[in-house]
Amino acid sequence: MHRLPVLLAASVLAACTTPALPPKATVGRTPAPVSQLRELPGPPGLPAALLGSVASAEAPVAFAAGPKGALFAFVDGGRLMVRPVGPGLVVPAEAQSVAAVGDIGTGMTLRSRGDGTFLLFWGERVDDNHVFKLQRVGADGKVVGGVLAMPPIAEAGVTFADIGVVGERVVVVHEITNEDRMSVYVTALAPALDRVEGAPKRVVTDALSWYPALSSAGLGLVAVMADDRSDQPTQIGRLELVVVDASGKITAQKPIISSFTAQIDAEIAAVDGGYVVAWTDVGQGDGAVRVATLGPDGALTSAPAWVAPPIGQQALVSVTSAPDGRSKRALVAWENVGQTSDDARVIHLATVDGKGAASKERARMSYVDEDRPWIIADGDGFAALTVAPATASDDAASPGAPTPTLVRLGADLSVRWAEPIRFAQAPSEDGVPAFALEPACAEGACYALAADGPGPLSYYAVSSAERQSPWRAPVWKGDEERAPKVVELRSITEGPRLAGAYATRLAGEGAPEAVAWVTYFLEGSTAMEPAPKGEPPYAATLAVRFTQADGALSAPVEISKRALSVGGVSVTPAAAAKRPEAVVAWVAQDKTGPQVYATKVDVDGKKVAQKKVTTVTRGTKGKTVEEARLYASSVSIASSPSVDGTKDGFVLAWVDTRDKNGELYVARLNKDLEKSVSDKRITSSPGDASDVSVAVRGQEVFVAFADSREGKPSDIYFSHLDALTLKELDDDGRVYASSGRSRAPRVALAGKKILLAWIEEDVSASPKPATLKVAEIDAAGRLAQPPRTLSAPGNASITGFSLTCADSVESCRLALSWGSKDGRTEIGAATLDATGVPSEVRRLGTLASGPFAEPSFAFGDRAGGSLYYAEDLGAKGRLRQLKLGW
Repeated sequence: MHRLPVLLAASVLAACTTPALPPKATVGRTPAPVSQLRELPGPPGLPAALLGSVASAEAPVAFAAGPKGALFAFVDGGRLMVRPVGPGLVVPAEAQSVAAVGDIGTGMTLRSRGDGTFLLFWGERVDDNHVFKLQRVGADGKVVGGVLAMPPIAEAGVTFADIGVVGERVVVVHEITNEDRMSVYVTALAPALDRVEGAPKRVVTDALSWYPALSSAGLGLVAVMADDRSDQPTQIGRLELVVVDASGKITAQKPIISSFTAQIDAEIAAVDGGYVVAWTDVGQGDGAVRVATLGPDGALTSAPAWVAPPIGQQALVSVTSAPDGRSKRALVAWENVGQTSDDARVIHLATVDGKGAASKERARMSYVDEDRPWIIADGDGFAALTVAPATASDDAASPGAPTPTLVRLGADLSVRWAEPIRFAQAPSEDGVPAFALEPACAEGACYALAADGPGPLSYYAVSSAERQSPWRAPVWKGDEERAPKVVELRSITEGPRLAGAYATRLAGEGAPEAVAWVTYFLEGSTAMEPAPKGEPPYAATLAVRFTQADGALSAPVEISKRALSVGGVSVTPAAAAKRPEAVVAWVAQDKTGPQVYATKVDVDGKKVAQKKVTTVTRGTKGKTVEEARLYASSVSIASSPSVDGTKDGFVLAWVDTRDKNGELYVARLNKDLEKSVSDKRITSSPGDASDVSVAVRGQEVFVAFADSREGKPSDIYFSHLDALTLKELDDDGRVYASSGRSRAPRVALAGKKILLAWIEEDVSASPKPATLKVAEIDAAGRLAQPPRTLSAPGNASITGFSLTCADSVESCRLALSWGSKDGRTEIGAATLDATGVPSEVRRLGTLASGPFAEPSFAFGDRAGGSLYYAEDLGAKGRLRQLKLGW
């Protein structure tokens, strides 16, 4: 993100600088002569006044508002011109000349002072030198005193210069860039503004980026410093704060973060009691916006923290506060990259106080442009210049065209006033200018510059109006505090792509959660790591990791490097263990073919036991391609303690093709993982079973699975077994006859009730989006009522989900993913009421995965407070844990 530092005067609410790039917030229009005043269609336009004309959009202009009016500055015919703007947008007939001007090199800026006068600052390039000049101008546009021409800076690399007002003093700040590094210099001016006091002092050396903020005590600069230990170019660094007083002396230089994880978009704002610093941090992979606060002496008063827990990549937009440094709170704006609303980007807004506490009040703002909106202070609130669809409040039709819009917000981020910038003098029929820029607020009013074309063009001052707005505001209150909400997000593992994951909470009070995963490996390809000489080749990697109740993570335990991705993975607690243990079911290739395994691991990462569950010879010699389709897959395991505690064990189910097509098999293991009931075939049909889900309640076992029978796409089937003998208590049967394809069933126990959910896909020539079916069933798999249907937001297709329940139906929690229309994978959550009706899906965020990647959702606890999911990052993968508040 391009760094655009702005120094704000200590006595006003806003001031503006000349853009170095083409203006932001642009809406294309064809240049046309200024028309006469006329009626506008629809709601009335805003007050506006013509300020002056320039040759092109690149010609420097500056605008500022102060306690006695506003001032506009521009260049015309080699002269620096100004035009005052009085209350009610009263503008004199002629602009006034301030000074002759040469080749402007670093632009020009206007700053307001508490006495109502303005400081006009600009830089001129003379050969490879830069000469900074300063002129004081009254509110009436007349010059006060002479021009101060500062000693030349004999450096061609001056890329930025500005002034800051600190009380009665003024400091000049300039930047010299050498390749990708920036050094910052400060020059103090005498109180009379008639001379400089000493040579420029270098206050920041070789930074990747920097950003300033003015307080009553001086100038605070946050700098992103590169890692000089690395010879690789990077745009990531550590953060430090430098505080400079009005004499140019460094009074503090303190680290903010010592890790090299900050992107170059770091910004700072002064508040009562110190500074608020925000930046995009990549310490956990994706960029996440973090905020820290520091006292006037630069010491940390709050540790870096997320302004909002992210899912997917975030990016900082800006940090804003009143320029006198006395604001109680600063406004932090950020974007969840990829998030849109009606095709517009969504900018999130929250305030942060001097102790680092983020407000519960949140707002979101629509923005239809590639750059960033302007956000400034407005009294005790804030104002923004955004680009958003212009829609009248009483218009129920679709939103109008994107239009520059001025918004005023209260301290609690409620909308005080918002209207599109359109005015009668604009050449377009609807009164919308070519672009708008440089908002400024003072004395209870807000202004913006507006122009009529790419050049030559005329600039107008447009003012907010004292009326109830007839337009729909492009800002709305956020709902981050509405449950379910994201509490925390972290990575469990990163590395090869993942084929599946499963999680569970272990037995015992305050027990940890175990999450296991298997990497993606295509059988027949070459493993990433060669096996030791003379040993069978490696395949997929299977591992498990424990998360303690206090959040501590154990080291990953690698169970095998010869797992088969198609086998899947499942985890269950060992209920009878003296210490918390997890049992992992998985599939590996051995000399006789794919076999099902069970491995017991304790919380210290020690393998307690490992057994081969199946011993089936699956040789392919002399068999056809179809006959050689031999595998074990879709493992699912559940703890099965006995009533008297003497036959504690586990029930394991999987799909096996030992009989050519995929059939459902089950086995019972004792606490030492020995088989007490050998492989028992449950299904016998010409179709293939898949997607097994097992639950155990007392002496009953419930198995849900998908099966393709009767020559049609798969439906959901259910089997009811005795837990000790695995005898079928009811014949396995179809739960629901769908017209499409049903897949990925999940069975969950909600007290005495059984809940079943699955994904329903349409396989017709014009398929409808995939939905989620949720139903209550009895022990035999019969429906208690027709399944409830849950659709994804925007009528998108659901791609994955997980279901967990505690002791009642209303305790059930759902997590689901869907593919957005623009190719992103989004995730959300929902609840069930007492009758099993799903709530509306609450969108949680965007994943890095593509739209067809399976997130492999797995709740780590029955309350749904911990959710694990996999992300596909192309050549790599990542397993993450998401903490949710319900």
